[in-house]
Amino acid sequence: DPFGRGRVRVRTPRGRSAFYRVEIRDGQGESVAEYAAETEQLDWTWSGGAPGLYRVSLSASDRAWSTADTVADLGAFGVLPETDQPHLVAWSAKSTRKVMRDDLPRAGQFIHTEQSIAAEEGKPLRLEVARNEVEALQLVFSSDRRVRLGLVVEDWVHQEQNTVLAPGDLDLFQVGYVFTRRPREYPVDFVGWWPDPLLPRAEFRARPGENQVMWLALRTEQETLPGTYRGRIGVWLDGERLGALPLEVQVYDISLPESTTVRTAFSLYEDRL
Repeated sequence: DPFGRGRVRVRTPRGRSAFYRVEIRDGQGESVAEYAAETEQLDWTWSGGAPGLYRVSLSASDRAWSTADTVADLGAFGVLPETDQPHLVAWSAKSTRKVMRDDLPRAGQFIHTEQSIAAEEGKPLRLEVARNEVEALQLVFSSDRRVRLGLVVEDWVHQEQNTVLAPGDLDLFQVGYVFTRRPREYPVDFVGWWPDPLLPRAEFRARPGENQVMWLALRTEQETLPGTYRGRIGVWLDGERLGALPLEVQVYDISLPESTTVRTAFSLYEDRL
C-alpha cells in the first residue's frame, strides 16, 4: 500500500483446489488477522491496524497431493500514522508492463510522495538508450483525492560536456484505458479496463482509487552525445508547481541503423507450419 494505510491483498493463480490460510502478525508476533478457505483461487483483502510493522504468511495444503503443501512468508508492510500518510504518490514502471488501474507498486520499489516531489529528491527516474533510438518508461500516479496534474519537461544536462538535451526530445503521453468485453469468437484472459492507447497530453486528472499513467518517450539522434544526462520532470498540482522528479538518462556510445535487417514472421501460428 503506497499510502501506508495497511491495505493488503493476497491473490493466488487459479488452479487446483487447495486449503489456504493467511495470517497477519504485528511487530510482537501477535496474530491480528487470519483468513482460511478451500478454493481454486484465493483473493483476500484486509485493511486496518494501528501504526507499526506487520508480516504476512500464507500456507497452502492440497488434500489430493500432500507433497504440494507450501508455507510462504509474503513479506512485511507498515502502517503509517495518519499525519505521515501521503495523499499523492508516484512510481515508475517498465514500458513492457501493462499497468492496470488498481495495480500497486512492486515490493521494494521506490515511491515518490508529495514531500519528496516538493523537495525534488528521491531516486531518479532512469532511461537507458542508444543513439538513434526511442526508449520509454511509464510513470504511475495515484491520489486519494481528485486532483489535476501536469508534467513539464525541464532541460537536463550532460554531466561532463554541459550539453543540453532539448525538452522536445522527450514526448509525454497519457496511457488511456479501453473497456473490453468478452468476445464470443475466442477466449481471453481479461475483460474490463485495459491500458492501450497513448494520448498526446501532459495534463490529466487523477481520481481516488484509479491509477493514471504517463508515458515518457525519449528520442535520440545519430549525433547525440553519449554519456550521462541529469535533469527534472516538473510536476504541477491543481495549477501550481509542486516540485519535480529527478531524471537520469544514460546514452550509450552505439547507434542503431535507420532500418532493421531482421525479417519478421507476422501472424505465424502453429496450424500454418
